[in-house]
Amino acid sequence: IAGSCVRSVPQIMRITKVKSVAGISLLSFASELAAFLITIAYNVHFAYPLSSWGETLTNAVQHAILVGLIFFYNDEVPLIVKALIVLSLTSGAMFVLSPMCSDAMLRWLQSLVIIILAVLGRIPQVILNHRRGNSGELSFGSTLLSVIGNACRVYTTLALVKDPIIMATAVSQLILNSTLLYQIFDTVRQNKTATGKWLIL
Repeated sequence: IAGSCVRSVPQIMRITKVKSVAGISLLSFASELAAFLITIAYNVHFAYPLSSWGETLTNAVQHAILVGLIFFYNDEVPLIVKALIVLSLTSGAMFVLSPMCSDAMLRWLQSLVIIILAVLGRIPQVILNHRRGNSGELSFGSTLLSVIGNACRVYTTLALVKDPIIMATAVSQLILNSTLLYQIFDTVRQNKTATGKWLIL
Protein backbone atom coordinates (compact mmCIF):
# COMPACT_ATOMS: atom_id res chain seq x y z
CA ILE A 1 0.00 0.00 0.00
CA ALA A 2 2.83 2.38 0.88
CA GLY A 3 4.48 1.72 -2.46
CA SER A 4 1.24 2.31 -4.33
CA CYS A 5 1.05 5.83 -2.89
CA VAL A 6 3.84 6.83 -5.27
CA ARG A 7 3.11 4.41 -8.11
CA SER A 8 1.92 7.06 -10.56
CA VAL A 9 4.00 9.95 -9.21
CA PRO A 10 6.74 9.44 -11.84
CA GLN A 11 4.07 9.51 -14.58
CA ILE A 12 2.44 12.63 -13.13
CA MET A 13 5.83 14.35 -12.83
CA ARG A 14 6.81 13.39 -16.37
CA ILE A 15 3.59 14.81 -17.83
CA THR A 16 3.82 18.06 -15.89
CA LYS A 17 7.51 18.42 -16.78
CA VAL A 18 7.17 17.94 -20.55
CA LYS A 19 3.61 19.35 -20.66
CA SER A 20 2.61 16.57 -23.03
CA VAL A 21 0.55 13.38 -22.96
CA ALA A 22 1.82 12.15 -26.33
CA GLY A 23 1.46 8.40 -26.64
CA ILE A 24 -0.71 8.09 -23.52
CA SER A 25 -4.11 6.46 -24.05
CA LEU A 26 -7.04 8.24 -22.39
CA LEU A 27 -9.14 5.09 -22.86
CA SER A 28 -6.58 3.08 -20.90
CA PHE A 29 -6.41 5.37 -17.89
CA ALA A 30 -10.16 6.12 -17.74
CA SER A 31 -10.97 2.40 -18.01
CA GLU A 32 -8.49 1.55 -15.28
CA LEU A 33 -10.04 4.19 -13.03
CA ALA A 34 -13.48 2.63 -13.60
CA ALA A 35 -12.08 -0.81 -12.77
CA PHE A 36 -10.44 0.53 -9.60
CA LEU A 37 -13.77 2.00 -8.45
CA ILE A 38 -15.51 -1.36 -8.95
CA THR A 39 -12.72 -3.18 -7.09
CA ILE A 40 -12.93 -0.75 -4.16
CA ALA A 41 -16.71 -1.25 -3.91
CA TYR A 42 -16.33 -5.05 -4.18
CA ASN A 43 -13.77 -5.26 -1.38
CA VAL A 44 -15.64 -2.85 0.89
CA HIS A 45 -18.91 -4.71 0.33
CA PHE A 46 -17.43 -8.11 1.18
CA ALA A 47 -15.40 -6.67 4.07
CA TYR A 48 -12.00 -7.84 2.83
CA PRO A 49 -9.06 -6.49 4.89
CA LEU A 50 -7.66 -3.16 3.72
CA SER A 51 -4.23 -4.79 3.35
CA SER A 52 -5.62 -6.87 0.48
CA TRP A 53 -6.93 -3.92 -1.57
CA GLY A 54 -5.66 -0.65 -0.10
CA GLU A 55 -3.38 0.03 -3.07
CA THR A 56 -6.44 0.15 -5.32
CA LEU A 57 -7.70 3.18 -3.38
CA THR A 58 -4.45 5.12 -3.76
CA ASN A 59 -4.18 4.07 -7.41
CA ALA A 60 -7.71 5.36 -8.06
CA VAL A 61 -6.80 8.79 -6.68
CA GLN A 62 -3.65 8.95 -8.80
CA HIS A 63 -5.51 7.78 -11.92
CA ALA A 64 -8.11 10.50 -11.38
CA ILE A 65 -5.25 13.03 -11.42
CA LEU A 66 -3.79 11.44 -14.58
CA VAL A 67 -7.14 11.53 -16.38
CA GLY A 68 -7.40 15.21 -15.43
CA LEU A 69 -3.90 15.86 -16.82
CA ILE A 70 -4.80 14.08 -20.07
CA PHE A 71 -7.91 16.27 -20.32
CA PHE A 72 -5.78 19.38 -19.71
CA TYR A 73 -2.92 18.64 -22.10
CA ASN A 74 -4.81 16.85 -24.89
CA ASP A 75 -6.78 19.45 -26.85
CA GLU A 76 -7.93 16.78 -29.30
CA VAL A 77 -10.36 15.32 -26.75
CA PRO A 78 -13.75 17.04 -27.30
CA LEU A 79 -15.36 18.71 -24.29
CA ILE A 80 -18.43 16.46 -24.64
CA VAL A 81 -16.21 13.36 -24.36
CA LYS A 82 -14.56 14.74 -21.22
CA ALA A 83 -17.97 15.50 -19.71
CA LEU A 84 -19.29 12.01 -20.55
CA ILE A 85 -16.25 10.35 -18.97
CA VAL A 86 -16.60 12.37 -15.76
CA LEU A 87 -20.36 11.75 -15.62
CA SER A 88 -19.95 8.01 -16.27
CA LEU A 89 -17.24 7.56 -13.65
CA THR A 90 -19.11 9.60 -11.03
CA SER A 91 -22.50 7.96 -11.52
CA GLY A 92 -20.89 4.52 -11.77
CA ALA A 93 -19.02 5.01 -8.49
CA MET A 94 -22.20 6.16 -6.76
CA PHE A 95 -24.06 3.06 -7.98
CA VAL A 96 -21.46 0.41 -7.02
CA LEU A 97 -21.03 1.94 -3.58
CA SER A 98 -24.78 2.12 -2.96
CA PRO A 99 -27.14 -0.53 -1.49
CA MET A 100 -28.78 -0.77 -4.92
CA CYS A 101 -25.79 -2.80 -6.15
CA SER A 102 -26.43 -6.39 -5.05
CA ASP A 103 -23.90 -9.09 -4.13
CA ALA A 104 -24.50 -10.82 -7.47
CA MET A 105 -24.10 -7.58 -9.40
CA LEU A 106 -20.85 -6.75 -7.63
CA ARG A 107 -19.45 -10.23 -8.31
CA TRP A 108 -20.38 -9.88 -11.98
CA LEU A 109 -18.85 -6.40 -12.20
CA GLN A 110 -15.67 -7.58 -10.48
CA SER A 111 -15.45 -10.41 -13.01
CA LEU A 112 -15.72 -7.77 -15.74
CA VAL A 113 -12.80 -5.88 -14.16
CA ILE A 114 -10.45 -8.49 -15.65
CA ILE A 115 -11.80 -7.66 -19.11
CA ILE A 116 -11.91 -3.91 -18.45
CA LEU A 117 -8.30 -3.80 -17.25
CA ALA A 118 -7.03 -6.02 -20.05
CA VAL A 119 -9.14 -5.13 -23.09
CA LEU A 120 -9.77 -1.46 -22.31
CA GLY A 121 -7.15 -0.62 -19.69
CA ARG A 122 -3.90 -2.05 -21.03
CA ILE A 123 -4.27 -3.57 -24.50
CA PRO A 124 -5.08 -0.17 -26.16
CA GLN A 125 -1.87 1.24 -24.65
CA VAL A 126 0.15 -1.79 -25.82
CA ILE A 127 -1.31 -1.41 -29.35
CA LEU A 128 -0.71 2.36 -29.37
CA ASN A 129 2.92 1.84 -28.36
CA HIS A 130 3.33 -0.78 -31.09
CA ARG A 131 1.82 1.47 -33.77
CA ARG A 132 3.94 4.46 -32.72
CA GLY A 133 7.08 2.36 -32.48
CA ASN A 134 7.75 3.85 -29.04
CA SER A 135 6.08 4.35 -25.67
CA GLY A 136 5.76 8.14 -25.88
CA GLU A 137 5.58 9.85 -22.50
CA LEU A 138 4.68 6.65 -20.63
CA SER A 139 6.79 6.54 -17.46
CA PHE A 140 9.28 3.72 -16.88
CA GLY A 141 9.19 4.37 -13.12
CA SER A 142 5.41 4.20 -12.80
CA THR A 143 5.17 1.09 -14.95
CA LEU A 144 7.94 -0.64 -12.99
CA LEU A 145 6.10 0.17 -9.75
CA SER A 146 2.92 -1.26 -11.30
CA VAL A 147 4.67 -4.53 -12.11
CA ILE A 148 6.08 -4.77 -8.59
CA GLY A 149 2.66 -3.94 -7.15
CA ASN A 150 0.97 -6.58 -9.31
CA ALA A 151 3.47 -9.20 -8.15
CA CYS A 152 2.81 -8.23 -4.52
CA ARG A 153 -0.94 -8.39 -5.12
CA VAL A 154 -0.64 -11.95 -6.46
CA TYR A 155 1.14 -12.91 -3.23
CA THR A 156 -1.27 -11.12 -0.86
CA THR A 157 -4.29 -12.55 -2.67
CA LEU A 158 -2.89 -16.05 -2.19
CA ALA A 159 -2.13 -15.34 1.46
CA LEU A 160 -5.17 -13.32 2.54
CA VAL A 161 -8.33 -13.78 0.49
CA LYS A 162 -7.83 -16.62 -2.02
CA ASP A 163 -10.52 -15.07 -4.22
CA PRO A 164 -10.18 -16.47 -7.78
CA ILE A 165 -11.66 -13.33 -9.36
CA ILE A 166 -9.15 -11.07 -7.59
CA MET A 167 -6.33 -13.52 -8.44
CA ALA A 168 -7.21 -13.56 -12.14
CA THR A 169 -7.22 -9.76 -12.16
CA ALA A 170 -3.81 -9.57 -10.47
CA VAL A 171 -2.20 -12.13 -12.78
CA SER A 172 -3.57 -10.56 -15.97
CA GLN A 173 -2.35 -7.13 -14.85
CA LEU A 174 1.09 -8.52 -14.03
CA ILE A 175 1.39 -9.92 -17.56
CA LEU A 176 0.11 -6.79 -19.33
CA ASN A 177 2.11 -4.32 -17.24
CA SER A 178 5.22 -6.43 -17.84
CA THR A 179 4.54 -6.10 -21.59
CA LEU A 180 4.32 -2.31 -21.23
CA LEU A 181 7.53 -2.29 -19.19
CA TYR A 182 9.28 -4.16 -22.01
CA GLN A 183 7.96 -1.64 -24.57
CA ILE A 184 9.18 1.29 -22.48
CA PHE A 185 12.59 -0.31 -22.01
CA ASP A 186 12.75 -0.87 -25.78
CA THR A 187 12.03 2.85 -26.31
CA VAL A 188 14.79 3.73 -23.84
CA ARG A 189 17.14 1.41 -25.77
CA GLN A 190 16.19 3.12 -29.06
CA ASN A 191 16.89 6.52 -27.50
CA LYS A 192 20.25 5.26 -26.24
CA THR A 193 21.16 4.17 -29.77
CA ALA A 194 20.10 7.54 -31.20
CA THR A 195 21.50 9.88 -28.53
CA GLY A 196 24.08 7.84 -26.66
CA LYS A 197 22.27 8.59 -23.39
CA TRP A 198 20.11 6.45 -21.12
CA LEU A 199 16.90 8.45 -20.62
CA ILE A 200 14.85 6.58 -18.01
CA LEU A 201 12.06 8.38 -16.14
